Amino acid sequence: PGGFTMPYTLGICQFIKEHYFLSNYKFIGASAGSWLSVYLASDMYLSEDLINNYSKLFEKKTILYN
Repeated sequence: PGGFTMPYTLGICQFIKEHYFLSNYKFIGASAGSWLSVYLASDMYLSEDLINNYSKLFEKKTILYN
């Protein structure tokens, strides 16, 4: 369920990217994992605002909602 766990996994990817040397690795993923793979393989870095704004989209919602 990448949509609901995306802020969490994006934060993990950000930590990994900031603390480890990743140029010797190949990344692969499906669905949300493919976007995280693109982020890990790229040279861009995220700001805290992006993660906070993304998670606000899912506030006060459960897995089952109309």
